[in-house]
Amino acid sequence: MVARSLRWQIALVVGAVVALSGCMSGIPRQPSSSAPGGQNGPVTAMDVKPFPPKIDQQTGFVIGGRNSTKLIRSLASINGISIADLERQMRPGAEGKEGSTAGFLGKSESLLTVLAQDNAYVVDQLELTHQGLARPMLAIANYARENNTSRVTWRGILFYVEIEETLGYQYSPFRDGTKTSADVTIRNLRKGTTLTYSLLVPQMIERYGFYEGQGTKYRVEPRKIVEVFELMKR
Repeated sequence: MVARSLRWQIALVVGAVVALSGCMSGIPRQPSSSAPGGQNGPVTAMDVKPFPPKIDQQTGFVIGGRNSTKLIRSLASINGISIADLERQMRPGAEGKEGSTAGFLGKSESLLTVLAQDNAYVVDQLELTHQGLARPMLAIANYARENNTSRVTWRGILFYVEIEETLGYQYSPFRDGTKTSADVTIRNLRKGTTLTYSLLVPQMIERYGFYEGQGTKYRVEPRKIVEVFELMKR
């Protein structure tokens, strides 16, 4: 696995990234119209095709939907993969295309504890959804790429977008076929707040409510997503 350990150090703004084929592979896209002059393009939730919720008949877990924190704590598997196998694949240095040098979890972190704590915060405390947090992360990056612009307006807020290409693809440890070869930095120009993330993260958030563990530098805090996109005001 190379995508999360070897990377080009020069950040590429979106205009340059667009010329690179497949730079954001794995993100389902809807057609969108070009913004005038490539600037200040408006974005709606429909700029990214939502993942259709799917119920795991064995566990009752809804992939891409709402789950109770109690159910999450009791899971024996996710997407047909045992929790033990998922944790092994998420440890730093795990082998295979789904492995990562940095890891998706810390060396001894519990996947279910991470999922349950984030679900309790986002769903139970804030009364939001993981899909609602993932949507602007995907939609803004997708619109910027499709329209060759680094300035994007989403729900009346202007954002500046940069994309950094990585060397090779990072595949999801959930083995669902999602992958990415890009990291994104989005800055809220009204508030001055910034969010940086791998484009694989919002796909894992949307499907599993997984923001990565506290033991990896690639974790994206739900609190930060809410702050940057001003989701509590919507």
